[in-house]
Amino acid sequence: MNYYRLQPIILLLIASIAFIGVACADDGNTTNETNVSEWTHKGNYTLYWGDTIKVSGYDIEVEDFSKASEFSDIKHVVVSVKNSTTSWRSILSVNNTTIQPNVDYNNNTASEVFNGSLKINSFEIVNNESVSTPYTNIGVYKAKDPEELKTFRKINKTWINTTLEVKKWGGQDVYINERARITLQIENLKDIDFENIKINESLPEHFVVDPDKDVNISMDLDGKSTKQFSYHIKSLKAGEFKLPPTHIALTHLGITYHKNITEYEPIHNNTTKPSWITVHGPKLNITKTIDAPKDLKVDDVVNITVDVQNTGDRSATVNIEDRLPAKAELIEGNIKDSLILHPSQKRILDYSIKMKDKGNVIVPAASAEFVDQKRYSDTVRTERFMLNVGDVPVQESDELKNIGGKTENNTKNTSNSNIKEQNQTEKGIFEKVKSLPNSAYDQMKSMVDRINGIISSFISDIQDF
Repeated sequence: MNYYRLQPIILLLIASIAFIGVACADDGNTTNETNVSEWTHKGNYTLYWGDTIKVSGYDIEVEDFSKASEFSDIKHVVVSVKNSTTSWRSILSVNNTTIQPNVDYNNNTASEVFNGSLKINSFEIVNNESVSTPYTNIGVYKAKDPEELKTFRKINKTWINTTLEVKKWGGQDVYINERARITLQIENLKDIDFENIKINESLPEHFVVDPDKDVNISMDLDGKSTKQFSYHIKSLKAGEFKLPPTHIALTHLGITYHKNITEYEPIHNNTTKPSWITVHGPKLNITKTIDAPKDLKVDDVVNITVDVQNTGDRSATVNIEDRLPAKAELIEGNIKDSLILHPSQKRILDYSIKMKDKGNVIVPAASAEFVDQKRYSDTVRTERFMLNVGDVPVQESDELKNIGGKTENNTKNTSNSNIKEQNQTEKGIFEKVKSLPNSAYDQMKSMVDRINGIISSFISDIQDF
């Protein structure tokens, strides 16, 4: 039977294999994320359909080939890998139209990692009518053992340190809203031209790049040459900020080397804190606390405290303002103030309000607007609050107070005094009989219901009359 007539069946088989993934593996997972520098190349191999090779204790077999469709150049090869205890199966694909002679496809091909120990790159799949048997060209890599990897990383670190000399300047004193200059200098100590050196910068908290630009860049560096890269940052808050490290990545001969720059060079003989930026200016912190009863009701008193403190190192004129909730009444204290706050000073506003509206009541945010001698200004605000306010408690009669009873709110909205009196009488009776046994309570409730019916009919007859 012609193999190519079986392509639909093979495609179905491959789809089934792709669906179950590596379910046939006894343990372990596969992943495509690898670091080339942590793998040892064991060789390149040409495998025909059904061939098996043994590499580093693993049996690698090419089980099947298939083309995705007659309209696509993407081809697939099914590869199985097993050792003495475990087996895996995976599908690799390469677009055959991209294969060119004399090109290393090890870093740009379909690859699969088995059990974290073995990696297979498929950089060519030949499956067409011009060949009698399909075949694939693969590269096999074995993960370095821990000791070998430790030594390898140590060599990498030493190599990049003797290849690139990096200096960075940034530690300085500025005023809030002023710019600080960050400069990075990279010197190539070797007589080798490097391309695409990646520089990854991070900003201190509360800083922005000004003017805005991308500080994560790539650069080429000729042998025995030096380049500088500078940008400006500006803080939105006063304080002391540690400058974060710079990460540099250099790829050479297929191996990527990494270098972190954590130390900064002093600027203008500032040798005390070359890795810090000190931002001078006022810095206001504002908080708002609410002291309210647990079961808050209309006409209850709520105590509010607004605390404003200058934690910066410069004075500022401050306008503090708070707002009352809707329909609340200020009964004591002030909700506004204007003053000069010096460093480490604070101002506290204490006031009390009475709630006049029920339901979910929003307590607005308090704010503090400030301006300093250099005309720098800003506004800080607190969060808003939500208070749940219940109904007004109904006044208890002396009779109910004597027996420890408590009336409930009358939910009916009516001006008929007879019905209102009836409801109060009914509630009084129920409060008195709650301590009776259940059977007696039920009998009493039934009797009260009948009495209520008679009274309602009597009142209705009088109104009709």
